[in-house]
Amino acid sequence: MSALLIFMAAQAAVPQTSIIRKPVMESRLVIPDEIAPAVLPYLGCLMARDGVRIRGGIDPRPEGVGPGADCTLYRSTAAQDADLILTRLGRLGPQGRAQLIESTLSSIDNFSRPQPPHAAGSDADAQD
Repeated sequence: MSALLIFMAAQAAVPQTSIIRKPVMESRLVIPDEIAPAVLPYLGCLMARDGVRIRGGIDPRPEGVGPGADCTLYRSTAAQDADLILTRLGRLGPQGRAQLIESTLSSIDNFSRPQPPHAAGSDADAQD
């Protein structure tokens, strides 16, 4: 019983810290290997546009692209380049290529959108 009282007193003495919640990318992104060279500049443009910091590894952000950039041209170039790659590889017909490319670019669009912070007390806040 005294151990419980000591534990409770120690917990009460610990200062409560506020939790800062920020939007973060939580989704998983899968890019088909064969079209990765074509679509990574678009992903990099979105990252630069959103001010995403890169910590180690390869930085896909194109030089000269900064916060607030318009990545429309990078997206259309990515689609054209990916189609050329798939055509050269003899993969899929025109409709299949278009579907794979648009699916990949849409996945990149969704991945680059920050997710809203979780509401306090939600299941996502549960600790393992």
